[in-house]
Amino acid sequence: MTRDEAKAKGLPGWNLRCNYCGEYPADWFESERPGWGALALCAKHGDELKKEQARHAKEMDRLRTINFEQERLVG
Repeated sequence: MTRDEAKAKGLPGWNLRCNYCGEYPADWFESERPGWGALALCAKHGDELKKEQARHAKEMDRLRTINFEQERLVG
């Protein structure tokens, strides 16, 4: 979507560019850049960020799970 198309539709964030691809409009993602502030991402890259965060959260949960049936390694 171009800046003019987004502005004509009055979409929130129409004047924000995606920090990844530079397209309009973009949404704010708070606290994604420590020391810098919010990150502006278009819908496509915002969805990619959310999916990656969900994947990381799932993997961290798996790593934190205690398996009491795990064999003890003696070495």
